[in-house]
Amino acid sequence: MEIFEEEDKKLFREIKQSYLDDGIHVILVKGFCDDDKVIDVLAAATQINDNPTINLRTRVLGHTKNLLQRAFSRYFKEMKVTFTSSKPFVLAHKNIDVDKWEQNQFFPISSDISIYYPIQSVIAQGGERDLEKLQSAISNDHSKLIILVTTNDVEEGYLDFSLLDDFVDQSFVLDSSRKHPEAYSIILNNLNQNKIFYE
Repeated sequence: MEIFEEEDKKLFREIKQSYLDDGIHVILVKGFCDDDKVIDVLAAATQINDNPTINLRTRVLGHTKNLLQRAFSRYFKEMKVTFTSSKPFVLAHKNIDVDKWEQNQFFPISSDISIYYPIQSVIAQGGERDLEKLQSAISNDHSKLIILVTTNDVEEGYLDFSLLDDFVDQSFVLDSSRKHPEAYSIILNNLNQNKIFYE
């Protein structure tokens, strides 16, 4: 079972500081370990205050459920991820509501934290057409903090992060290289690089 280490705790602090900073509305979380990223973001969101309101906003419920189940299986062995757009899932005794941002892009949202996950299809090559829909969803999202979480983001040129420049206030990189040195080494060898391009 995975445990939270110093880099995870650093990301928790960065998310909390962003939440408390009135000048920051949208942040982007990058990093090579997709499971760590989403678990850290969800865990941090549940700790923002005593009774946080949290929305998980996705495009395809089934795909996201599979990604979350994989991540939760690494941290919480017995946890079964179940949710629908009308039934939240529970983490650390906190409800996390789930909806589809593309379908509800014009619907006003107001929570403590909105988490958009995964967003790679919007910023992948050829995905620019969907960017307007994401921008529309974000413009109607009045949550205190919006967190965009990527998957599959280590290969340069696959995702165009510059497409997010107009509305992302801050980016953070979760460095899991010490936590998962073998996986990190394999990725670097496959990319024929000394480090991932955004580090």
